[in-house]
Amino acid sequence: MLTLDDGSDKTRRVMSALHDGSAKNQCVMRTLHDGTAKNRHVMSALHDGSAKYRRVMFALHDGSVKNRRVMFALHDGSIKYRRVMSALHDDTAKNRRVMSSLHDGSAKYRRIMSLYYLYPLWCTLFR
Repeated sequence: MLTLDDGSDKTRRVMSALHDGSAKNQCVMRTLHDGTAKNRHVMSALHDGSAKYRRVMFALHDGSVKNRRVMFALHDGSIKYRRVMSALHDDTAKNRRVMSSLHDGSAKYRRIMSLYYLYPLWCTLFR
């Protein structure tokens, strides 16, 4: 469902068949520039028949929080899970958390915390 500039709502749902005959289903809901939230929900079947699931919710430029959650099946049937939460440009802290299972079934965990005010210095040093 899309909220347009004039305040009206627009709903979009797409179901289509891929070249291999599998089905792909997309559902998108978001508010436009006059809103604060954007929400996307996408579920589709991959060419090998596995399922891919994505959910993304984050605040727009006038908000302060960005939250992403992605879960999908890899081609070998294993599951990969990713969660990322970070502050936008008006904040100073960036927090990233990533957890995923590797192809051999082992787990990999990463957590990164950095400060945004170091970013210009980083760009200057590594141009």
